[in-house]
Amino acid sequence: MKMLVCLQDKIQGLSTDEMRHLCNVIAKRNPALVQEILEEQERGNSGITEQRQAEQPPTWCVCQGCRDMPTAQERVCCANSPTNCLSLVPEMSEVVLHQGVLRVADTYRRAIFGIPLETDDNCRFRHSAYRQFTVWRYGRLGSRVRRVIPSCCVWRIRDRYPNPLGQYTGFLPQRRTEMSEVVLHQGVLRVADTYRRAIFGIPLETDDNRRLRHSAYRQFTVWRYGRLGSRVRRVIPSCCVWRIRDRYPNPLGQYTGFLPQRRTVTD
Repeated sequence: MKMLVCLQDKIQGLSTDEMRHLCNVIAKRNPALVQEILEEQERGNSGITEQRQAEQPPTWCVCQGCRDMPTAQERVCCANSPTNCLSLVPEMSEVVLHQGVLRVADTYRRAIFGIPLETDDNCRFRHSAYRQFTVWRYGRLGSRVRRVIPSCCVWRIRDRYPNPLGQYTGFLPQRRTEMSEVVLHQGVLRVADTYRRAIFGIPLETDDNRRLRHSAYRQFTVWRYGRLGSRVRRVIPSCCVWRIRDRYPNPLGQYTGFLPQRRTVTD
């Protein structure tokens, strides 16, 4: 330790020319060590430069809280002044970021649609926060209508509930996976069917495809129209009916079809 302190004092007393000469001598005796030190220094300088660039808001940002986004469609600012940035208002913390609020909203959504629990807590809360923001700012849009969340608010959510690898899907204008996730997913249908049979005391249907097919019809109705009531019925679009039937077919190709007054839904 004393030797190290002594060496540091001597190095501090060297002139610029003496320092260069010393570096050249060390490089000749141990070139690998000098190369390693220089590479570490370059990486450190590069990281500082990237961090400084990332901290500067993009040119399209008004509120000074946005970060650059991967697509032009996502480069949206809240357009407020820096002191009134939407990501900083109290409602953002209370309605969109509060973990208790997100937990209740996510539990309610999964109970309605029978969606399995997401094991990654940050992913679950992050997606729930996106939905909370949309309802807070735009109201209920419907399953096929989507709005871009301002970059400042997107990153406030991501900073609170980050992906450990920094990988995010980004905005998808038309999410095509909802039909697969909510209506056709076998795990979702089994949970929804089990829950329904437990509530109403309905015996288990032995034909697995028929049971899952009928559960998919009910899931589609709740997904698209909400809960209608026992006597109110809606026709499912033919394209979606056949998507369900193709996934869970009747081996004979025989289906009952829509029955407005019958309790049993489309076969």
